[in-house]
Amino acid sequence: MECLGSSTVVCGLNYQPWALESFEMAMSTIEACTIIIAHEDDLDDIDEDMTDPIVCAVDLIDGLVEGLGPNFAALVNGSARFGPTFQNVLQSVAEHFVSGVRMSAFALLGDLARLAPSLIEAGLPQLLSEAISSIDPVHPATCNNAVWAVGEVCVRCGENAGPLIPHAADLVASLIPLLMGNAVDMDGNELSLPGIAENAATTMGRLASVKAEFVSPELGRFLLGWC
Repeated sequence: MECLGSSTVVCGLNYQPWALESFEMAMSTIEACTIIIAHEDDLDDIDEDMTDPIVCAVDLIDGLVEGLGPNFAALVNGSARFGPTFQNVLQSVAEHFVSGVRMSAFALLGDLARLAPSLIEAGLPQLLSEAISSIDPVHPATCNNAVWAVGEVCVRCGENAGPLIPHAADLVASLIPLLMGNAVDMDGNELSLPGIAENAATTMGRLASVKAEFVSPELGRFLLGWC
C-alpha cells in the first residue's frame, strides 16, 4: 500500500482505472484492522506496529486525494460499499487512540479540505474538535499535521466564519504555546519542535484571515514575544 500511495500521487489522473479498487482495498483494511483491535482484551497492548496497516491504508487514500484532486469526491460517491461510510471512517481514524493513526488522518483531512471539501462538510465540527485536541507537542508529528490540517480548513472556509466559531477560542489557546516556543511535555520539560512555530503562525494567520476577531483579543499574549 505504501508503494501504491506514492504511485497514485505521481500518476495523477492516469491512475483512475485502478483508483476504485485501491480505495476499497484501503477502506477494507481499515475496517478489518479496526474489528481485530476492538476484540483485543487490553488496548494498552496495541502499539504502532499493530496499527501500521491502518496508517498505510489512510496514506493510500491520501495519495488518491492528491492524485485525483477534485475527482476524488466522485470516486468516493461511486463506491456503493464504502461511499456511505467514508465520513464515519475518517472520524474514527481522527480520534484513534494511537497517535500515528491520527497523524495520517490529519494529513488526509488537510488534503480533503484543499481538494475535496464536500466530503468533510457534514462531519467538520467533530473533525475540527479532534484536530484541535491533537495539537499536543508530546506527539510532535501528529501535532504538526493537526495544526496544518486546521489551517487548510481555515483557507477553505474563506469568509464563512460559521464552522470555526465554536472552535476558535480553543484553537488560539492551543497555538499560542507553540508560537511562543514554550510548549512543555507531561513532566514540564521544554520541548523543541523544529518548524512547529512557523506552522502554528501560518495557521493563526489563516484563522485571522477568516475573522480577525478570532485572534485580535489574544494578540497581547504572543505578538510582543515575537517582536
